[in-house]
Amino acid sequence: MFLFRFFVILKLKAASFKKGHRVTDTTDWEKIKEKYNFRCATCGSQEGKPQLHWTAAKTVLQKAHMDPNKPLIAGNIIPQCQKCNRGDRNRWVYDEKGRVIKLANPQVIKTCDKEVRKKVYRILYNEFQGKNPNSVK
Repeated sequence: MFLFRFFVILKLKAASFKKGHRVTDTTDWEKIKEKYNFRCATCGSQEGKPQLHWTAAKTVLQKAHMDPNKPLIAGNIIPQCQKCNRGDRNRWVYDEKGRVIKLANPQVIKTCDKEVRKKVYRILYNEFQGKNPNSVK
């Protein structure tokens, strides 16, 4: 009986899964790529040509978030090559030109070495004059 319930639940979960839930209209995607001259917004690799970082691979443009805290919809999509899109792992917010403008996830600081973390700490300590972060409004 338990096994039967498990499979029923599994089927219901699978039925509710929407394949391609992050995909927008293909015509919009083609317009976005055309706006960027079929190049990666971050590194400039051209679609179908050798990738600038991996010369043995052809550039494949992928839909990438400008701001990963927002949905992947028109107005929040930039084309990025496979290298630039995967390497950032939703850590950064980009402007329309593919430049990093701020952190999307402050946890990225934990991945930095100790010297960088000390510098960030000094900057924030001075900015908040040594106050407890929970007391700052």
